Amino acid sequence: MNVTCVVTIVKPKMKDQRFVIRMTNFEKQQLKQEADRRGMTPSELLRSLIARFPEPKNT
Repeated sequence: MNVTCVVTIVKPKMKDQRFVIRMTNFEKQQLKQEADRRGMTPSELLRSLIARFPEPKNT
């Protein structure tokens, strides 16, 4: 029995965009607490949520 395994290595895209958001202290605490609970940084948490969005339409 022959088994072939193919591994694809995807180079992560460079994060070269910045987004500034204003929030209340309470919202910031919520974000930090949830990120800590998941073992992530707030930025990682927000990126993981954005990754669930549909692909953007080409305009």
